[in-house]
Parts: sequence; structure tokens; C-alpha cells
Amino acid sequence: MFGALLLGMLGIADEELRMMIVGGGLYVVLALFAGVVGALHVFTGVKLRAGTGLLWVLASFAAGLASLVLALYCSPFTLGVLVYTAVVLIDPDVREALDPAPT
Repeated sequence: MFGALLLGMLGIADEELRMMIVGGGLYVVLALFAGVVGALHVFTGVKLRAGTGLLWVLASFAAGLASLVLALYCSPFTLGVLVYTAVVLIDPDVREALDPAPT
């Protein structure tokens, strides 16, 4: 991709190299999105270990749902994890453990 980008900057690119640049750029955008979603999941896990973070769980759930749409190659695993997360969040004991204590 970077070789095609360099050739394009030098004005040597033909149609095939332009397609490589577009495809590579799309791949980079999807990889960055996956990195952000992964970092959100790690941060949510840290918050859950501390006993807080219901809002982070819901945000992570939404990001996982967006990841399901954008990364179709791992959608069976992602769908399973999303369903499991929804089932766990419905459990009253889990909801009670994650709710903030009244002050």
C-alpha cells in the first residue's frame, strides 16, 4: 500500500495503483476502528474489575455491535459475545453489583 502511495505521489500511478491506494486506505480505517473498539473493551474490563462501569459496558456493547457490522469476517464470534453480554446484563445480581451505591 505504501509503495503504491509513493508511486502515486510521484505521479507514476495508473488505475491499478489508485485502487491499491483506496483499498489500503479503507483497510487502515477499519484497522484503526478495530483498535479503538479493542481499547474500549480493555478499559471496560478494567472498570469492571473495580466493580463499576455499567455505562462503559453499554458503550462497549454498542461498539461491539458496530464492529459486528464493519468486520463481517468475525461476525459469528462477535454475535455470540454480544448475546452473552446481553444475557449477563439482564441478570438482576449483575445489575445490582454494577449499580452505584446510593449516597
